[in-house]
Amino acid sequence: MKKHFNIWIVLLIGITMAACSGNKSKEAQDDQSSPVVSVKIVYPTDGNISNYITVNGKTIYLKKNAIIAPFSGYITRVFIHLGDRVRNVQPLFILETKENQALASSPGLTSNAGRIKIASPVAGFISDLAVSAPGTYVTEGTVLGNVVQNRQTTIQMNVPFEYHNLIRLNELCSIQLPDGTNAQGLISNILPTIDPVSQTQTVFVKPLTNEPLPENLNVIIRFIDLQHHHTLLLPKSAIQTNETQDHFWVMKVVHDTLAIKVPVIKGIENDSTIEILNPVISPSDPIITDGGYGLTDSTTVKIVR
Repeated sequence: MKKHFNIWIVLLIGITMAACSGNKSKEAQDDQSSPVVSVKIVYPTDGNISNYITVNGKTIYLKKNAIIAPFSGYITRVFIHLGDRVRNVQPLFILETKENQALASSPGLTSNAGRIKIASPVAGFISDLAVSAPGTYVTEGTVLGNVVQNRQTTIQMNVPFEYHNLIRLNELCSIQLPDGTNAQGLISNILPTIDPVSQTQTVFVKPLTNEPLPENLNVIIRFIDLQHHHTLLLPKSAIQTNETQDHFWVMKVVHDTLAIKVPVIKGIENDSTIEILNPVISPSDPIITDGGYGLTDSTTVKIVR
């Protein structure tokens, strides 16, 4: 009797251990089949967003003042160098007639009647210098150099005619410089002609900055094409799409643990932000930005900060 009792105890212990092992295996399988994905979230914001048209432009100096020889003669003195900054009426050259040169070479004969100082017509800098050394003979009307007023910098751009409705006199625009900085500009002039080949219209923009810009600097001009106010915005990293990029969706977290797929319609977008047009999400909905790529609908997630 005692022997049979011991056998029953052994069998009972074996059944219990097998049941526990089966439960552990089932739990392990459940854990493997339903992994928890760590994700980061963001909340939609209410704000403004704009779509821009960009056009390439180049800085030019409209006000270039030529330094002209008033009569034929010899340049006997040169007071400037290329690139020098000059003041208004600052002496630049001394010009003498051939007769005055002949008198100067004769003993006891001198005259200043045929000698003049040629001064700068404006303040600026010397952008061109045709005569850099004394002794050069020039004829009447010869251009000796140019003085540029570099604080009168203008940006010239050629705008495709399809954008002519966006370009208006005295409208503001954005100027992006090659170093990444931005400045405001004002449309100062629109030429009433179209290039027959490129079908573009020449437009001039006045930079609204105190910093003088060098000539021939390539810049990017941005004009507002479309603008929406008080609209729902999400970062681009929150939007997912298919291979053909004709369907878009976001992964919304509900109950802090479950990610569900929500189709959305995009509106205006820029480099970092996208407008959501259909009102299927609200500013209080947590939207996955990191860790959501490839997630299926109703995936268990864990929000990390």
